Amino acid sequence: VLYVAIAVLFEHPAIAHLNSVCACTSASTDPTQYMWSMVWFPYAILHGLNPLVTHEIWVAPGGFDLAGATSTPAEALIAWPVTAIAGPLVAFNILTTLAPAVGAWFAYRLCLYVTRSPAASILGGYLFGFSSYEFGQLLGHLHLTVVFAVPAAVLLTLKRIDGVIGARRYVLLMALVLAFQLLTSSEVLVTLTGMGILALGCALLLSDPPDRRRIAAVLPELAGAYGVMAVVCSPFIYYELTGPAITGGPYSADALSFFIPNVLTHLGAQQFLAVSSAFPGNTSEQGTYLGLPLIAIVAGYAIARWREPATRILLAVLGLAVIWSLGDHLYIDGHRTIRLPWIAFWHLPGLKLLITIRIGMYIALLCAVIAALWLSAPSRHAARRWLLAAVSVAALFPNIGARNAGVRTSVFQTSYPTPAFFATDLYRRYLRRDEIVLPLPYGGSSYGVSLLWQARTDMYFRLASGSFGYTPPSYPEPIAYELTQQMPLTANAPSLLRSFIATERVSAVVADPVHSGPWLGVLARLGLHPVSAGGVLVYRIPRGWRFI
Repeated sequence: VLYVAIAVLFEHPAIAHLNSVCACTSASTDPTQYMWSMVWFPYAILHGLNPLVTHEIWVAPGGFDLAGATSTPAEALIAWPVTAIAGPLVAFNILTTLAPAVGAWFAYRLCLYVTRSPAASILGGYLFGFSSYEFGQLLGHLHLTVVFAVPAAVLLTLKRIDGVIGARRYVLLMALVLAFQLLTSSEVLVTLTGMGILALGCALLLSDPPDRRRIAAVLPELAGAYGVMAVVCSPFIYYELTGPAITGGPYSADALSFFIPNVLTHLGAQQFLAVSSAFPGNTSEQGTYLGLPLIAIVAGYAIARWREPATRILLAVLGLAVIWSLGDHLYIDGHRTIRLPWIAFWHLPGLKLLITIRIGMYIALLCAVIAALWLSAPSRHAARRWLLAAVSVAALFPNIGARNAGVRTSVFQTSYPTPAFFATDLYRRYLRRDEIVLPLPYGGSSYGVSLLWQARTDMYFRLASGSFGYTPPSYPEPIAYELTQQMPLTANAPSLLRSFIATERVSAVVADPVHSGPWLGVLARLGLHPVSAGGVLVYRIPRGWRFI
């Protein structure tokens, strides 16, 4: 209840307007992908379609592979009742609000298991669920905010090593956790696996012989859990492995980013803006900030309990996670310096999709557990410890009022008013079921809400556009790029657009008159005249255009 209340406090603008304001940033088109997925997966299941391949967007030959995209089928199925009753935007807002709270609760359960101190564990849960990583991803990356499976996997494994749960229960529950994570974010599953290998390796090297034997005994069971997950999720894995490979961005942590806050942190955001603006990655991908108070807690724990094997294991894993987050080169104040170990692994199959700065999530979890252990230990200076813990929370408090350049509203909220054309049944009067529509603005552009338009109509029409991180290779260039950039860059843009409409068999263009830019002029030069209806402009394409 406490964590949910905190999450609602941070997300209250969207909570107050669930069906018109998105708890996300206006600088990203990613949120509409998840909203679209909320509708697509239930729609595909109810209509007997393959949910992992869609013909509703991009209209690409063979369909569009969703397994390798950020389509979050797990969240879509969980939110199915909400989506059916209230719509995809409401479902997205509720999931986004609950994500940090649920992650915090699972981290609390993990901390409670290792400390037996409820108070210290509540603070540990907060430090993970409401970390700088989480607030960065809350700008629009739903698949990276639902991360409760990570502390859940650690808790299950610790309980199995201690003999608290049996082998069969461990295998089944761990397989369920891994399957949920795969159907939320395969990237996080890969990094969870990598961090698990590092953690278990450190534990085997640094533990006492009796503990080493107990850890080794769990390894076959853990492998069995992965095997069960692989069998259950084999269709998803097949489509992901055979789909297009999408490489991650060149975002790695700056060495100063652990100490220096960025614009999403309330304390110090403006004072250190000149430094943080040089960090690699965009605002949402700068989630490694810990703050000096929390770093001091980690240092105090290391000094006080260094002789304990558990301490050395935690610190070793934390050190490896920090090195991993730094990527292939060490960046200091935005300047690339020496090579780092990740450069030897980045090009291996399956690892190109990783964005190393996102290892900040594991750093936050490790620091949360360490803080809980430090606070729960008997001490003559308990009051001082709790004061430092309170300061560490204050240092991480988010800058809810942060804004993008030229935007009045917070980066954590975006207005998504739906034109009456799609909010009502008006679209049925102007469009035919399953016809191919070209939306303006185009799918991947800065105001690409066409996925939400389609989702609002329960997939009534098909789109000659989309998003999800890449454009199918069958789409012609340069017109697809020009549409995405909302700017006709070549003199023959009208002829290219007409050819595009013909090739993709578009029968209607639906344009937002406010955000379609110069493309309305291009359509006029082609001799197309719109009908105004429900806040949009509808252009019918002459039948002869659709054949070349």
